[in-house]
Amino acid sequence: MIPAEGQTVERKESLGERREIVETCAALASAQGGRIYIGVRDNGTIAGVQIGKGTLEGLANDIAQNTVPKLVPAITTVQEAGQTVIVVEVAENPTKPVSAYGRAYRRSGRTNQVLPATEIAELYFTSRGVTWDETVRADATLDDIDAEKVRKFLSRARSERQWEID
Repeated sequence: MIPAEGQTVERKESLGERREIVETCAALASAQGGRIYIGVRDNGTIAGVQIGKGTLEGLANDIAQNTVPKLVPAITTVQEAGQTVIVVEVAENPTKPVSAYGRAYRRSGRTNQVLPATEIAELYFTSRGVTWDETVRADATLDDIDAEKVRKFLSRARSERQWEID
């Protein structure tokens, strides 16, 4: 029994939807992971897929070559209603977001969402345990520091937080 589409499940009717399959891998890896069932129509009926020599390897290579960081999901087959269905199992990636074809995706319900730059930055830093104030601006110089603002900050830190700072 193939589960209904949702946050962690996607159905694809055929391998002809290769680009969408790769994008879904990226979206699932950027969320909590999940499975893609290839050979299943949106309504849940089994269409099945024909598997030739190199079919599964070709799919694995397409996914790995078109995702960053590179994804290598587990790809297996199952028999449903006398038909072959490909199951692509995608683990949650610890490094986020994952992009496909140069665009970052995340799974939201039954859909894959392209992430805007602000969400890309937020996911990137969150997945690495870094906050914005821990990042380094490579183009910054000492001339960018306002000495008066530093003096005010240190004064407040001494009086309000009892910091012992020169």
